[in-house]
Amino acid sequence: SDNESVATVSSSGLISARSKGTAVITARAAADSSKYATCTVMVGEVFDYSSTQYSRDLALMCAEYALLAYDEMILTPDGYTDSGKSSESPTLLNTTLAQDGYTDIINRNYGDDKPHNVSYTLAHKEILYKGGPRTLVAVVIRGTDGEEWEGNMDITGASYDASMTDHYSFKQAEIDLRTNTSKDRPGLEIYLSDHGISNPVYLITGHSRGAAVANLLADTLTADAGSSSVFAYTFATPNNTRNPNTARENIFNFCFTNDFVPQVPLTNWGYGKHGTTYTACAENLYATSAAFKRDMDRFVSDSKGKDQATFNAAATASLLSHVEFSWISVQMYYEQPHILGTSIQTLYEFIRGTVASAAMKEISGQAKLVLAATEESVYAPIAQYFVSGSGALLFDDYVYDTHSPFTYYTAVKYSLFN
Repeated sequence: SDNESVATVSSSGLISARSKGTAVITARAAADSSKYATCTVMVGEVFDYSSTQYSRDLALMCAEYALLAYDEMILTPDGYTDSGKSSESPTLLNTTLAQDGYTDIINRNYGDDKPHNVSYTLAHKEILYKGGPRTLVAVVIRGTDGEEWEGNMDITGASYDASMTDHYSFKQAEIDLRTNTSKDRPGLEIYLSDHGISNPVYLITGHSRGAAVANLLADTLTADAGSSSVFAYTFATPNNTRNPNTARENIFNFCFTNDFVPQVPLTNWGYGKHGTTYTACAENLYATSAAFKRDMDRFVSDSKGKDQATFNAAATASLLSHVEFSWISVQMYYEQPHILGTSIQTLYEFIRGTVASAAMKEISGQAKLVLAATEESVYAPIAQYFVSGSGALLFDDYVYDTHSPFTYYTAVKYSLFN
């Protein structure tokens, strides 16, 4: 062996792997040492998965990465906990990726105030895939942060645009992640170039807004690199396009039927998502799985100080039915006005100006949402859903418990999705 730190050869010719890398093994004839043969031996992590076959191991790994993309997450002796405190980077995700062998880990956009991008992490490691060396690039995308709540509401932009096929804000974030060339936050294409990576294998994941962007990114990269080079597992994935490619067998989405986020923009408005979607009702899981209930109660106790997790599938179904009946298209979402108190607003204006503001923990937005819940208006059922589902703190009761990345991680952990 020309590199015994990678591979050694015994006196009987047995080759033993020692560490990751490449070694050239030379075998010489005993009778004539001038006659020899060589072979190259590669030692590395075998990535023995098929992109188009569901892998519980990959799903759980991605669910954990998507959970840890939230910089508020910490690890206690009892398990993962939402500290409620933001930081400049997802420290726990970075640590976990490094432990899993990834290098050159970078974080982008954490803590910024832009409504149409997304916080994400890039990392890479060398693998053996389909019999040869490849570079695995992980793309882990965080869910909504700060002003991105406003972007979530911009389905076709700041006004109705019939030509907009993909959700405007999600697509802008996907493009930014992939193509940004600015010096302070270069995107995926620059990352690959800077690290000399060609023909990579992608592992893409995210939760909520991050899942929508991951779903779009996986579709784009699959069209370019082929399905065998793109692995995508997304969680609480919102609908994000009016041209969903359900034939993308390498994109796996996991959505709770009692979580409103994966169901908007509405299917009746013509929206869907790429790939295959697995579903479950978190409320039913809580009632039937002792392990799921135990982990959820521990998480909300440590994170929110509650005695137990709460879910309300009936309220979510009622909300979606109300919106579906009252606004039959995305054009009406933007253009049909209704009276709210002393003002006249479209659903877009109400969702962006009141619901998004409340989600961003702005006191004025929370006050407007509480007031809207008491008005005789078509908006009242929407406001009531979020107020009643938010306990003492807005968005921290059944809305939070159902949509939390930990809830999705736990359901994947116990193989509870259909």
